[in-house]
Amino acid sequence: MKKVVLFWLAAATILLGGCAKGVKTGINDAAKRYIEAYVQTYYPTARATALGSYIIDSRTGSGPAAGDADSYPYLYVDYSAWTLDGQLIYSTDVDLMKKTGLYSTSTFCGPAMWFRTNDNLMVGLDEIVSSMNEGGEVTALIPGWLATKTRYKTAKEYIENVDASSSTAIYNIRLVNRISDVAKWQVDSIGRYLSHNFPFKSVSDSSANGLYIIPVDTPSQEKIPLDTAFYVNYIGRLLDGTVFDTNIKDTAKVYGLYSSSRTYGPTSVKVSKSSEDENETTVSFGGSTPITGFAYALKKIHKNEKIVTIFYSNHGYGANGTGSIPAYSPLRFDIEAVEKK
Repeated sequence: MKKVVLFWLAAATILLGGCAKGVKTGINDAAKRYIEAYVQTYYPTARATALGSYIIDSRTGSGPAAGDADSYPYLYVDYSAWTLDGQLIYSTDVDLMKKTGLYSTSTFCGPAMWFRTNDNLMVGLDEIVSSMNEGGEVTALIPGWLATKTRYKTAKEYIENVDASSSTAIYNIRLVNRISDVAKWQVDSIGRYLSHNFPFKSVSDSSANGLYIIPVDTPSQEKIPLDTAFYVNYIGRLLDGTVFDTNIKDTAKVYGLYSSSRTYGPTSVKVSKSSEDENETTVSFGGSTPITGFAYALKKIHKNEKIVTIFYSNHGYGANGTGSIPAYSPLRFDIEAVEKK
């Protein structure tokens, strides 16, 4: 990215100082002049959008158009964002994040799911991606006053009402997929994953809606009685292979997850009858309640058995995600029932 020279900071100050006394200035007047000067200097061929962003470069994708938010409320994208002086803010590119020292194993780094309806996506990004096709790529400067989720009708209203502060940034965005049904998209992803990794398992062979249990070896026939404590080792992964959690020390070290403040080793599990409904059971996992998909697998595992369970986000962390698990992520857990060591 190109650096902004201090000249333009001085120029903006001069412009402000040169205003006649008593003339009312808008909250973004100086920022607007600064951005216009920046674009004229570094990207003179950039074209302005209707709301006031600037398209610096673009490549038309060969796939279908993003369409409107009602028809395609979800967009799966790769993107990077920089400040105007060239500092990386965030990227879905792991290598780029590592090179700039921003990468952390505690947060997910990879393609992002953008939710467009109900004003969930900031205005500047929404305007850009709405004009894209799958496979397309756009580099755009988005002014700070468009870094808002509040909607107005005109570009002038954004400039007059949204304080730009320091949120102006240059984005590079690649539209991977437009998605109308995020649950179906996840199940389709699981289907492709099963086909590649467990070809004997069909996407129609779910143990529950969007949830799959796959024995790794010959299934054990010895059930674990209710209210009997047992122990498991586990590894949690995203479908791209990213390991996000484990209670196995060596595995945690291999994947850069190890923490000296954590105690590793088999985790205690107890499946009990629900106090609210005697036909239902509840799961205690290390003294806490696990997510639905993981709990379901713990109810089904037999003594000394190894299983893989895969499930979509309705059984996991849903629309919010958590830590290194992004929103709408199908998950895989490798679980082994073991004797406590």
